[in-house]
Amino acid sequence: MKKIYWVVVFTFLATLFFYLSQLIKETYHFSIPHAKASIQVVDWDKVKSSATIYKKLEKFSREQNLEIYKVTFGTSPKGHSQKNVYYFPSNRAYRYDTSRLKDKVIFKKSSSLTIENPLGTYYLKKEIPEKFIQLLKELGLKVEIERNMLRLILTQFFSNELGFLLFFLSFIIFLIDLFVSLSLSKKIGILELHGRNIFSLLFGASKIEALLLFMYFLFSAIYFPLGLPFFMTAALLVFFLLQLSHLVSIFVAKGLSSITEKIKEKKPYKKLLVFNVLIKVFVLSVCAVTLFQGFKDVKTLRTTEKTLAIWQKIPNYAQLTFSENTTLISGKYSNQAESEERDRKSRKAIADILSLGEATGGLFAEYKKINMLKSEDKTPPFSNYMVVNHQFLKEVPIYTPKGDRIGQLTKHKFYVIVPENLISKQKQIVQVMREIITFHQNVKTDYKKLYEGEIEVLVSKANQQIFNFNTSDLTKTTIYNPVILVGAIELFGKNSDVLVAEVSQGRYLFKDTVPIAKYIKTHRLEEDFAGLISSREEALRKLNMIQSQLYLKLVGVVASGVIFAIINYFLIMTYLEVERKKIIIWYLFGKSFLERHAQFLLSMLAISFVTLMIVFWLNMTVFSIISGILFIDTAMYALLLLFFEKRERLTTLKKGD
Repeated sequence: MKKIYWVVVFTFLATLFFYLSQLIKETYHFSIPHAKASIQVVDWDKVKSSATIYKKLEKFSREQNLEIYKVTFGTSPKGHSQKNVYYFPSNRAYRYDTSRLKDKVIFKKSSSLTIENPLGTYYLKKEIPEKFIQLLKELGLKVEIERNMLRLILTQFFSNELGFLLFFLSFIIFLIDLFVSLSLSKKIGILELHGRNIFSLLFGASKIEALLLFMYFLFSAIYFPLGLPFFMTAALLVFFLLQLSHLVSIFVAKGLSSITEKIKEKKPYKKLLVFNVLIKVFVLSVCAVTLFQGFKDVKTLRTTEKTLAIWQKIPNYAQLTFSENTTLISGKYSNQAESEERDRKSRKAIADILSLGEATGGLFAEYKKINMLKSEDKTPPFSNYMVVNHQFLKEVPIYTPKGDRIGQLTKHKFYVIVPENLISKQKQIVQVMREIITFHQNVKTDYKKLYEGEIEVLVSKANQQIFNFNTSDLTKTTIYNPVILVGAIELFGKNSDVLVAEVSQGRYLFKDTVPIAKYIKTHRLEEDFAGLISSREEALRKLNMIQSQLYLKLVGVVASGVIFAIINYFLIMTYLEVERKKIIIWYLFGKSFLERHAQFLLSMLAISFVTLMIVFWLNMTVFSIISGILFIDTAMYALLLLFFEKRERLTTLKKGD
């Protein structure tokens, strides 16, 4: 039983420290080393501009001698993922060793914050002052506070299926420890008879465990030095729990039988075989559910990752965010004259800003569903459409039926890109596009006179998923098989209320923010705009979170398989330990492998089948996973029995037991 114990302990420690190192590494990927607390800004009322917020934070950090760190994600000039750490106050430089981290880390002064969103996570290396929380609330920021980073890591540890399986494996270690103590019942009885301390039996195992833990701690610390405090804590905690397990096991072994029974070596652990069945049922259930959920999550995460990864390939466009107190949007006035003045002012400002945007590579992407034609009160021949400018075609590939990319269109007229499977409805589609153009030019139109200018029709490949630059819902960043209206912004005129609305909703994105910021400052519009905010910052943050979750999920699935194999090893070795004399006698009498083990194998197979069928009936797994587990389970039992039975038989015969 001691061999079984050390194999399981070795596997447990290897899995624990590897998983812990990966978890800490992923945690530091999103934070900073030795952070003690974090503040997640989840909402912003946009009364104060982003520039004002950063200036207030800088001032507060200087006055209160408080170091604050904001973490964002972006891409390097070569398009690789990059982590940005902004430090407050800006006169106190900060950096740490990044050689073991997967992404490049750039350290920047808080004064470098320009279009970064105030939303996101801020880290501190000490307790969060109440004055800081109050300041954030005064700045219109809604926050969620985590005052203990260790608790955060522990929560992540146990929220993953692997954390739960490791917890269960620790129970298996205790059970084996109990078996080992029971197998030493003769020694315990002799020691008790002579009045000696039975706990001297623990010293040998404790020395080996201490050495093993030190080796794992040392290797983990070399692999990822930033996790040193966590590895040390884990090593000490595991050592304490192992010693506690030994003590409890010795006490149980001491109390289960009399001194006479111990000396006669009447081992009572046959009574514990019932645990094999319970463990088998539990392990199969957990593995079936874990694998099902794990593969399901991996598929979902990969789909989301593929969608978000597009943001890495595009420039860092900025969204112009309106202030909560803006005078450029309707609903702020009580009479017609003020409303008309507001409309004139907003159209003029937005027209000028869009003109600057168009000259510097700005991108327009409107995406909608259409249910009814307003001009004819009929159902349209398609459901999804987009209105874009020429810059959109430079960033997003749209292909012709032959596979060529559509681009290089002139700016003096409108184009309609129709999917090949809708080309038979070209006439109706063009009519709908005339209605959409008319609406964009004048929202108050009665649709009796639609746009009559030239519209050229182009044909695209059918059933394409088109990236739509959706900054409001990052889970819906593609649109299926849309009809696309392409036109320069100036073709819509300078009095378009629709464009004012589209800019406010983040559907016009700016490539160069300098001329826009200058225009806002020159025309004293600072109170109308909360700032220019990165359109992809949140997407890249979520992409990194998804990639981290995906990695840990894959690690969990693989490690779950390893734990499943180790627990099966434990069950088989327990069976051989308990039944070894009977098995040897059957072998000497010439009974075949199946005759010796048919009852055990069939009972294990029956337990597996019934357990998995119940899990399947509860809709907690799928048939393909059940089939795979049954096949692996049966093959593993047969192969392990063939290998270990021979070894245990030879060991027993040599000992003369």
